[in-house]
Amino acid sequence: TTDICGARYDGSGGFAGFAFMVKIEWLHSGYRFPEELKWWGGDNDLVNMITLVARGTVGISRDAKCEHIDGGSLTAGDPGWSKYREQTTKDMEALKMRWENIMKDVQKLEKADES
Repeated sequence: TTDICGARYDGSGGFAGFAFMVKIEWLHSGYRFPEELKWWGGDNDLVNMITLVARGTVGISRDAKCEHIDGGSLTAGDPGWSKYREQTTKDMEALKMRWENIMKDVQKLEKADES
């Protein structure tokens, strides 16, 4: 997959940011979750980094069972999450800015490879 699950927990979605594993080699490669993303976006960042930058893949095991207790984030429809709205807005802005810059660098590298 090249996407996050986005509330599709039946296996038809993508990477589940609340329950995942990565190979230790990925962390040894120098990847770190962006510290500016406090609540949201870490799963997006990891999937983007693996699929867009490293040109890797993200797998999903339908046989691995995990319950997302109390839903969470946007998908739960929980009014209690409104108290985090300011931070989650900051997270999404930081993610967008980060990836705009990363994709500019990726495009530069691709152009350099073409010439």
